[in-house]
Amino acid sequence: MSDSIFFELESEKKKILKMVEEKKITAEEADRLISILEESVLKEEAKEKLKEEIQAERRDKERISNDLGLKKEKIPNVKGKIVVNVFENGVKKVNVVLPIAFIKIADKLPIQGNISGQFGDQSQLPIKDLLKTAKESGLNIEEGMYILVKDDEVHIYDADGLEFVNVTEVKK
Repeated sequence: MSDSIFFELESEKKKILKMVEEKKITAEEADRLISILEESVLKEEAKEKLKEEIQAERRDKERISNDLGLKKEKIPNVKGKIVVNVFENGVKKVNVVLPIAFIKIADKLPIQGNISGQFGDQSQLPIKDLLKTAKESGLNIEEGMYILVKDDEVHIYDADGLEFVNVTEVKK
């Protein structure tokens, strides 16, 4: 417990005990008030600790993305969903939104694609392998995913906007 919170808590306890002395409240009421006060301080400390852990996790993700050479982009809000946008000659042709639960059934689907790049050259990479590799790399695809297709380019981002697939098809 930080010193300032400790002193504030002690000050509030003294006020409650003074109220008992002045017979404004009973000892039982004072005990309940002090318990509530201590519980609220503990909850506030837990919130602060959680906030610090979240910030540390964000720093870790940023470090991992830098280590992997992933670039972060501003993407639409994809929390809880998979968003697929397809543009052709600058015109949006497809806008599909799927529930994130789709990832859980992806390994049962016969979906494959020609993907090379960040995770090595592979042709006909099953989507389940792509998702597995992304998860193992610490990417946040459990919360959402953004797939952007622009003409011959495919970009796939996790929920935090980290690009983990970037494929440019070479026309022959």
